[in-house]
Amino acid sequence: MFSRCHLLPLLRRAVLIREFLVSLLFITLLLPAQAAAPSWWAPRGVIVSGKTSDDYAAINQGQLKYLVSAAVAEMNAKLTGGAGSTLNGVVNAWTTNTAGADDYAVVTVGQLKAVAKPVYERLLAAGAVSSLPTWVNGTGSDDYAVANIGQAKLLFSFELLDQMSLLTLQAFYVQQSMEIEQT
Repeated sequence: MFSRCHLLPLLRRAVLIREFLVSLLFITLLLPAQAAAPSWWAPRGVIVSGKTSDDYAAINQGQLKYLVSAAVAEMNAKLTGGAGSTLNGVVNAWTTNTAGADDYAVVTVGQLKAVAKPVYERLLAAGAVSSLPTWVNGTGSDDYAVANIGQAKLLFSFELLDQMSLLTLQAFYVQQSMEIEQT
C-alpha cells in the first residue's frame, strides 16, 4: 500500500486544493453581484432583453422622461389611486408639449432628484415605501453634475405589489371569515 512518505505529498496537495477552493468561494462572495431588474421594466420597455446597458453613460432628458413615464404607468396599474394627479399631469405635459423640448439634453443629478421626489412621495403616500430616501430633501454640491443611466436606474428600481389584488384578497378573506363566524 502507501507508506507515510507517499501519503504526505498527497495530504499537502489536498490541503492546497481545499485552501484554493475556500479562497475562490470567498472571492466570488465578495464580488459585487448585479441586481436583477424590477419585473415591470421589461414589459414597459425600460430595458430590452439581449441589449447591454452602459450604466455610466450620461442620461438625457428623453430617457429620463421615458423611465418616469413607465414608472407612472406601473404605479397606475398597481397602486390604489394610481400614480396620482400630480405625476399623471407631469407625464401628460411631457407627451403633449413637445415643441420646445430638448430631449437630448443631459440631465443633472439635481434634475434627477427633482423628478424622482414626487414619485417617492406618492410611493410613501400609498404605503409602498416606509420613508422617503434621505437624498429627497437634500441639496448637494453634486446637484450640477451630469447624472448617469445607472443612477436613474437605481432611483427607479422599486418593485410594487399589486395593491388592487391585495385588497381583493383581503376582502375575500374578510368575507370568508364572516361566513365562518355565521355557521
